[in-house]
Amino acid sequence: MDMGQLTHEVRLRHWAEQVHNRVVSGLSIRQWCRQQGIAEKTYYYWQRKLRAAAAKQLSQQTDGTRQALAPVGWTAIETVETKANTAALPVEIGSCRVLVNENTDMGLLVKVCKSLAALC
Repeated sequence: MDMGQLTHEVRLRHWAEQVHNRVVSGLSIRQWCRQQGIAEKTYYYWQRKLRAAAAKQLSQQTDGTRQALAPVGWTAIETVETKANTAALPVEIGSCRVLVNENTDMGLLVKVCKSLAALC
């Protein structure tokens, strides 16, 4: 990795942390940028760069699987495709709804519920 790539990676990490801090603050982007003395255009520029980097990482996977990318502070949860079942129990946390049936992995359900509860 050359110096330019290294610098870019460091900046991406810095801005991933900044975006996370903004989300955790509960402030709008405009309010947070004013409070931090950052131009909104700069914030949106790095937000686009972060999204592009995540998309590039997904497209470069060679094993054919899709890795779950989670923003800093979120929990990455792997999904497993199962056969559709008509008997399901809806679990609602905030505005999110998860359908649970007898094939639902309880460990996965616990992770999902904790993640959703942390977001609400």
